[in-house]
Amino acid sequence: KRFISRNRFLQDANTNFTGKYFENAKAFYDKAIELDDSDVSALLMAGNALSSLERNEEAIQYYDKILKIEPNNVRALNNKGVSLGKLNRHPEAISCYKKAIKIKPDYIDAINNLGVEMRDAKKYTDAINYYKKALELNPKDIGILSNLAEAYNLAKQYSDAIETADKIIKESTELEKSSNEFVRGLVQKGISYFEEGKEVEALPFFNKALKINSANSIALLNKGNCLLKLGQLEDALECINEYLTTNLDSAIAYSN
Repeated sequence: KRFISRNRFLQDANTNFTGKYFENAKAFYDKAIELDDSDVSALLMAGNALSSLERNEEAIQYYDKILKIEPNNVRALNNKGVSLGKLNRHPEAISCYKKAIKIKPDYIDAINNLGVEMRDAKKYTDAINYYKKALELNPKDIGILSNLAEAYNLAKQYSDAIETADKIIKESTELEKSSNEFVRGLVQKGISYFEEGKEVEALPFFNKALKINSANSIALLNKGNCLLKLGQLEDALECINEYLTTNLDSAIAYSN
């Protein structure tokens, strides 16, 4: 009966997690953990549910429980790193990712996440190198490609950003073409053209991104900036006002 009950709790937890009912999922994982507190999978998923709820301090406690049982659990190390990063505890996050990679050198999630940490620290060359290393393991991962395109733009390497964005646009599957990562690729190509002073070339990419996701704030803001440069003030203000409805604290938009 104990085994059947635990399995039922896990099934209910997984169903709720898949449906993004993270509070319910965490409660069911906890019930399963009460019956077996060494269940690493349940501990991991409970931590992930808390991370999804932005309860990162609590999530870290679950990942630490796993690491006491399995010190070399790379998923716990990686996910702990993500939660630490969200709490702006970046040196600790970097340490977690590096530990995970030392244990599993081809662990693509940790390599990509190290790139994100380097980007946030404005170490764009290091970010680019980590993203490239991740892409050696999976050259068609459009999430990592979009990260690389963004890093190139931040490093003012616009031709490389355009080349990387083109890979996303040309090689994505039909299913991927509705994804946030594909939209990011379109936006990054638009930003490259905009930064090169080519507003006319940039604008169609922001429009394509907004056709897929009309609420994409980065596309809205950059489209507004493009229209301002082109002298289309009324349309520009409409974009920026729409952006401001969900980004009221943006000093960049207000300055426009």
